Amino acid sequence: MSDFWSRDERIEDGTALRNLEKKVHFLMQQMLGSGIVATRGANCTDVPQDIDDDGNEVYGSYPTNT
Repeated sequence: MSDFWSRDERIEDGTALRNLEKKVHFLMQQMLGSGIVATRGANCTDVPQDIDDDGNEVYGSYPTNT
């Protein structure tokens, strides 16, 4: 895979590996959003849409304390 900042299309939806990929994308999204991951020039980058979609799906599945 040459583009590490996008979804790996070889992974089938509904598999454990795809769920793990979504969780990794969530972590990438959180690190980018908090400024932990930046370019060498200390510039933050935008989250690619497929990573953002996966991250939002994982975030939306969190149980709430009520």
